[in-house]
Amino acid sequence: VLTDTQATLDGIKGAFQWLQRSASSGKDTVFVYLAGGAAMVPDRADFRHQTGTGYAFLPQDASAKDLPNTALYGHDLATWLAATRAQTL
Repeated sequence: VLTDTQATLDGIKGAFQWLQRSASSGKDTVFVYLAGGAAMVPDRADFRHQTGTGYAFLPQDASAKDLPNTALYGHDLATWLAATRAQTL
């Protein structure tokens, strides 16, 4: 569980890395709950949407001046969850 100041972009990435290592039996059930702000933000250079924007969760340390580099995109979440070997997501 990450709360408040722990819910930075690096903190969330680290939690998903832990989850990928821990939910590796193929029999695990993973439940992820995100609470906080979100927005449609400009695409990053490494991933493009047809509209030029993507849905992103805003971690505690997100910067309005640099959302493409500080927001957590839905694509990232999907990729990180797919990397777990959980039976149920």
